[in-house]
Amino acid sequence: MSYIKSILTNAISNWANLIVSLAISFFMAPFILKSIGSTYFGIWMLVTQTTGYLWLLDFGVRESVIKYVAEFNEKKDFSFLNEILGSAIRIYSIICVACIIFSAILSLVFPYLFNVVKENAITAQLVVIVTGIDIAQAFFFNIFTGIVMGFQRYDIFSKINIGFSVVRAIITIIFLSHGYGIVALSIIQLSFNLLTNIIIYHSSRKLLPIKIFALKKIDKSTKAKRLILNYSFFVLLNNLSLQAIFYSSNIIIAAFLPISYVTFYAISSNLIEYLKKLIFTGTQVFAPLTSQLDAKNDPETIAKLLINGSKYSLLLCLPVSIVYILLGNQFISLWMGAEYSEISGTILSILSISIIFSAPHYTMQGILFGLNKHNALAYVRT
Repeated sequence: MSYIKSILTNAISNWANLIVSLAISFFMAPFILKSIGSTYFGIWMLVTQTTGYLWLLDFGVRESVIKYVAEFNEKKDFSFLNEILGSAIRIYSIICVACIIFSAILSLVFPYLFNVVKENAITAQLVVIVTGIDIAQAFFFNIFTGIVMGFQRYDIFSKINIGFSVVRAIITIIFLSHGYGIVALSIIQLSFNLLTNIIIYHSSRKLLPIKIFALKKIDKSTKAKRLILNYSFFVLLNNLSLQAIFYSSNIIIAAFLPISYVTFYAISSNLIEYLKKLIFTGTQVFAPLTSQLDAKNDPETIAKLLINGSKYSLLLCLPVSIVYILLGNQFISLWMGAEYSEISGTILSILSISIIFSAPHYTMQGILFGLNKHNALAYVRT
């Protein structure tokens, strides 16, 4: 079937990008840790997770863009698609401003929220500000990312990210080798993310059969905004729940223990994140594909997609999880150092067991998002 070819093409593109990213991350993580030390590495991980809450300001707008680009492009309703994209641009403009304001406030209170000693406070605050700006620019370009995903052109992301990941790693090594710290690390990240998004913007303009900036200054119709906000509301509930359940651990650790303890958990959680990315990159293609199939009124194919996709996600998860459980201690010892193997290895085994049971949910999530029935998912997780 044609949809199988689409899944395989996009999944292989995503995995190629992931393999390169994982290879670079495996090399860079111990290099960064040894270059900046345990304390600054803990601060870097803590800033990354804390500023991650700023992503909640997205309100799920990108996911709604992905769905409606796939749906209305299939229906050839380009006029209403133009309204959808115009409304998304207006919403994201407000979100960008809010993100910069919140990141500025967070930078002021960051040293007081966690156990950051005085001599490291200014460095931590600068990293928070730069990271906040990085997230703000990502919000602006998120609509164009959604357009490319809605057209199911994940190969575009892979080509861009593979090239820039290698160059970014080389530049990071050069700067850290010359004594620069996590501020330089955050600036390098901002620069490459911005350049990546600019190229994605140009790619999205080529894919669209309409000019999204040819918009009326005042759109009297509220239908497009209502569709986006109704869809996005349940995406937001889902994201809030996921953030609270899976991405608050480092913050809790830092609130009660010295920041250096964050490193032990971060090592294991990073390995689990790599596994999650393996599953997610293979199943994220289901959302726009399901929207396209739903627009064609093809429930039979969607049902097959659900069953086969759930088996497929579990098949991806099991081998890696088993290796983590059996050989996690030894691997962490070789990768990050013997001093981290016992504690981080035990944490890794516990987290690996939990992800085995959650693997099929990635397929279910993608299909529910594509069908605009993700409200059930949001209620369950909340």
